[in-house]
Order: sequence, then structure tokens, then C-alpha cells
Amino acid sequence: MTRRRTLEQRRHAFGEIRDIMNSMKTLAYLEIRKLGRFLDAQRAVVAHVETVAADFLGFSSRCASAAGRFGCAGLSAARFGAGLCGDFNEALLARLERFIEERRSISPLLMVVGRKLGARLEADPRVVAAFDGATAVGEVENTLHAITDALAALQARHGMLSLSVFHHDPDHPEVIVAGVLPPFEDYRDAAPRFATPR
Repeated sequence: MTRRRTLEQRRHAFGEIRDIMNSMKTLAYLEIRKLGRFLDAQRAVVAHVETVAADFLGFSSRCASAAGRFGCAGLSAARFGAGLCGDFNEALLARLERFIEERRSISPLLMVVGRKLGARLEADPRVVAAFDGATAVGEVENTLHAITDALAALQARHGMLSLSVFHHDPDHPEVIVAGVLPPFEDYRDAAPRFATPR
């Protein structure tokens, strides 16, 4: 009788675990759909801003501003909503060191996004700010505000910075490095698309 009761309790516990897993799966699915809409909107905005910048800089390249001697690398190790980044931290840090080696004239300042990566770089004197990664779409805005405030404080202290962001893209196996500041560097020498400024 005791063995039967034990088995019945286990069966009941497994049923509860199954229900919890199904609920978690449903919540994850809803979050992924919400994130998909969020990313689509963000990509459309970025594409529009880049088009406008390319048009503007095609006729006004004198507006280019030179970056200062400090380079700021924004490291993002958290894959959105997961916290499970596998060996991405190692790949990111290796890519960072190669990046710094290629630009020996820059004194790097690091801003780290992601708790695990932040813990790994806690004693690194180059780290000037660390942030927890966003685990849900609703947290992205607060994280971005905190990063923007930290960048503004750094620029007030050091003047113009160059900023490169290291991040994960599910469509690429390698760590992506995107130059963010000074903005629109890739468009500064582009030929104008139109005969007259618009």
C-alpha cells in the first residue's frame, strides 16, 4: 500500500511539473511573439534613420565629427530573455581582445550588459559600467535608458567617444561588432543618391 501511495504521489508531482512546463512554454511563446513585433518595428526605424542619414551625409559630409581618443565598447552577452548564453561570453571576450589589438591607439572603456559577463569582468579596470540584461520586452526600455545615461556621463567626462557594440545575432555564427558612435560612419563618403539635396 505504501509503495502504491508513493507511486501515486510521484505521478501527481510529474503531472504538476508537466502543467508548469506547459505554462512556461506558453509564456515563452507569447514573449517571443511580442519580441518579434518589437524587433520588426525597431528594424524599420533603424532602416529609415540610416536612409535619411545617408541622404544627408551625401551632401553634407562636413558635418562629420571626429571621435576622441577613448573608445567605448558595449558588450552584450545576454541573449534576450534567456540568460543561457553557452560559450558566447568566451567568443565575445576573444573578439573584444582582437578588436582592441587592432586599435592600439584607443584606450578602451567597457560597458557590459549581462549579469554573467559582468561578473566575469568585475575586476577589469576598463569596465566603467555594468547592466543586467533585459529578460523581457518590457525591460528593454529601462536598460536602454540606463545605458544612454551612462554614455552621456562618459562623454561629459571624456568628450567625444567612439562606441562599438559587440552582440549576438541568431543569423550569424560569429560575434557581431557594430560601430555606433560617431554615428553613420559608413555613409560619410557615400555618393549622393539624388542630384540635389532633399
